[in-house]
Amino acid sequence: MKKIALSVLLVVLFVSGLYQQTEHISYYSQKIMLENTIKERINEALSKILDGVKYIVDVNIELGYKLPESGEQATIPSGQETEKEQESESYLPLPGFESPGPVVEKKEKSAKEGKSGGVAATSIPVIKRQVINVLLEEGVSPDIIESVREVVAVASHFDRSRGDELIIKTAPFKAKRDQAKAEALILKNIAEKIDEIDRRQKQIEEKAKLEEQKKLERQRVVQDSLKIAKLEQELQKLKEILATQQLTEAQRKLTEDQATAREKEIETLKAQLEESNKKLKELEKGLTEQSSSPLKSLKDLGIYIVLGILALLLILVVILLVVLRRAPKVQEPVPPPQVPNQIVPPRPQVAPVQPVSQPVEQAPPGKEKAPEVVSEPTEDVEQQREEMKSIKQSVISMSVGQPETASKIINEWLKSSQSSESQEE
Repeated sequence: MKKIALSVLLVVLFVSGLYQQTEHISYYSQKIMLENTIKERINEALSKILDGVKYIVDVNIELGYKLPESGEQATIPSGQETEKEQESESYLPLPGFESPGPVVEKKEKSAKEGKSGGVAATSIPVIKRQVINVLLEEGVSPDIIESVREVVAVASHFDRSRGDELIIKTAPFKAKRDQAKAEALILKNIAEKIDEIDRRQKQIEEKAKLEEQKKLERQRVVQDSLKIAKLEQELQKLKEILATQQLTEAQRKLTEDQATAREKEIETLKAQLEESNKKLKELEKGLTEQSSSPLKSLKDLGIYIVLGILALLLILVVILLVVLRRAPKVQEPVPPPQVPNQIVPPRPQVAPVQPVSQPVEQAPPGKEKAPEVVSEPTEDVEQQREEMKSIKQSVISMSVGQPETASKIINEWLKSSQSSESQEE
């Protein structure tokens, strides 16, 4: 008996533990499901007002259960029972059929069940409290934050009276790297490396083939040259034999035929030797081109750099020549006109203007020469001013590009002006 009671107790404990565990599982599953649905609604609403702004939404709810109200627990009679009640009401006693007594008992039982209450209703999950955290990207304006607050409150059915909280914060988000571009760049680099390796491998194979062909051609050249030397020796011997007069006609004819055959063989071998030499030169040229192909690009780059430097030097030389041509005008100051010592001839335009009646001797010589002498310095001064302006502009423009040459020209100019002033004194 004790064993049976112990086993029954263990079974009861096991069943109660399973029931509690299922209750916990159902609670957490319902909690997570509600949190996910609220989060999805908030994300969908925020995606419509936030364009290009990063955000994170977190929802935490406290779940509770409550029983339905008393009005909801009222039982509704089934369709079969109502049909039976209607049949019982319209039933008439007939001979050969049972009396309607048991139908009345069933009706009384159903009425009793309706008074006592129906089937027990299950509890309904209810949100007691929810806390919503929204993290926005740093630099968002207050207007956007306020609109986010309103949208989240509407999407989550926010209720402050039950203790709901809505927290909105800003934080700097880490900029995501464009993985697609990075992967494409890596793949491109890998493909370029593979192509370069294949190209080098092909170059090595082609070089090996050319070396092998070159070796074979050299062997052919050596063999042909040896054959030609041997045939020339035989031909020389045949010619010596023909030079002797102790041969019969048949022997002479035979030796002549042999000599002509040797000559033909020598000619064919020489032609083959020339072709093999040409092939050998072509092979050597191909090998040199393959070996010099990486250096050729460097040589071209060096040529371009040298040409650029020469162009810059040429431009500098042209600028210096232009500056030096203008510089003597600045270095040599114009001497002031000496009025007493200078004899100015009378202008041809002034002669007809003067009246004939006035004698020339009455006018003093200084008064006649003064206007003519004064007009020339005014023109010289204006010309000097224009030259000075152009010189100043050229010196300023040159001081920006070549400050050293500009400072030299200014120093020489000052020295020459000082020396001219000292000479005048």
